[in-house]
Amino acid sequence: WPDWLKSISEKYLYEGENIGDLLMSVDIVPISLAVSQAAIESGWGTSRYAREGNAVFGQYTYKEDLGILPKDRPDEEKFLIRKFQTISDSTASYIKNLNTHYAYKDFRENRKKIRMNGEKISGISLVKHLINYSERKEDYINDVEKMIKDNNFNDFDSVYTTNLIN
Repeated sequence: WPDWLKSISEKYLYEGENIGDLLMSVDIVPISLAVSQAAIESGWGTSRYAREGNAVFGQYTYKEDLGILPKDRPDEEKFLIRKFQTISDSTASYIKNLNTHYAYKDFRENRKKIRMNGEKISGISLVKHLINYSERKEDYINDVEKMIKDNNFNDFDSVYTTNLIN
């Protein structure tokens, strides 16, 4: 395998032998989806988590040195909001999360089906497969979909960069 494939394989802890399966599992995250989720999760960048920890996707951690304590977290809960050095680090973590965590297997499988059918991968086509992203479930999905549509973020889905998975 070329060095760049080995690097991706190691980063994503891929143990298979099929390059195609690796590339499908680390495929793009539609820009419309990422921008909409970041806007919702960070209050358009104004949340305490975004300001203090570059946390624009509301990712959880259980490691005290890596997180920010939510002010109104229930006493029985142990999670923190993951903080990052940069917004780029936050975005890379979000993409890796969607491309590896078991909770988003349905997202990856449906993205693969869309890709294999030669259809356009878009935030609208995949948003319903992120039902596990928020405790708000359907309400969250509806909010993300509305954000994409109301702001014409779907226009971004035809723009891809070559470095999104690195």
